[in-house]
Amino acid sequence: MLKDKLQIYLLTYNRKNELHHTLKTLLSETSPIKNAQITILDNASTDGSSELIDDYCEKFQNLKHIRHNINIGGNANICRALEMASTCGKKYFWILCDDDTLKFKHWEKVENAIKTDKYDCIIVEKKINFKSDDFPNIINTLSFLPAGIYKTENINSTVIHNAYSNIMYSFPHLALGCHLLNIKANFYISKFRIIKQGINDSLLKKSNTKNKENDFTRGTNKELHFRSQHINLFSSLINSYQMIQDKKLRMKCCNTLYIGKSFNYSVYQFLLTNSSKYNMNDFFLGINFKKKFQFVIITIFYYTILSIIKFEKRKNGIYINILNKFKTKIIPYKKSK
Repeated sequence: MLKDKLQIYLLTYNRKNELHHTLKTLLSETSPIKNAQITILDNASTDGSSELIDDYCEKFQNLKHIRHNINIGGNANICRALEMASTCGKKYFWILCDDDTLKFKHWEKVENAIKTDKYDCIIVEKKINFKSDDFPNIINTLSFLPAGIYKTENINSTVIHNAYSNIMYSFPHLALGCHLLNIKANFYISKFRIIKQGINDSLLKKSNTKNKENDFTRGTNKELHFRSQHINLFSSLINSYQMIQDKKLRMKCCNTLYIGKSFNYSVYQFLLTNSSKYNMNDFFLGINFKKKFQFVIITIFYYTILSIIKFEKRKNGIYINILNKFKTKIIPYKKSK
């Protein structure tokens, strides 16, 4: 039975409404995984989430609530889940977040893949179509934590060590993903999306935004380590991919930072969201010579354009300013009645 094969970990912190929706989906009568063992790792929530979990645990015996004494951070909570999975006694484990959307319409084939014991990782979320040997797009997809259902036996002490080390770069779970690439693991890719990213879909826009708490730093203050305060999606991916041993494959993965888009587009998005010299250095050092050249050219062009053309937001519209000499309104605001 599936409940004997699959262990689920659900990570949560101060998202009571989203958590309630997720638990209702997981435990509904039509849910194919409603009887699986579900362990909720609660990061010392203060919004009533802990009480909600306790209420659910009274009704469902397959739920287990572990509430940390203090908020250890979302990334450390991922590491806790990986540690627990290594000794859970189940063939596969799946780490879920409290704010994503689950749809089980096409779950049957995923369940069959689990029952075969054949695959090291079963990918249940994808934004574009790719094959089971397309490692750059596979590892990029696995940056979304719940995208993979993993075989437990692939967690070893090195994976756990790397996961904790990679907390600084936002994706501790990619320690396992990179390990699977290193051992040339066997991947199963679902034709349909079982899970869809929720609130974290806005991660790119929130990445490295000043004075705005993001999903990596929720519950912390200004004393947080400067690296964590200046997290950038693209430089974090590049640093995470340094755990891939094969140099050619590592470079291919570093060149595929924004799934379905070109490297040049990724550089543009990086420059758009970056404001830290640390991220710039991390990004540059992690790519090959050809990509370094592209990076330099795009960066020069980007900042040259910014020095020539500026946009200004005013009460009556948005203006374009060229060389601080020529100004014109390009988007007028409608007057409110």
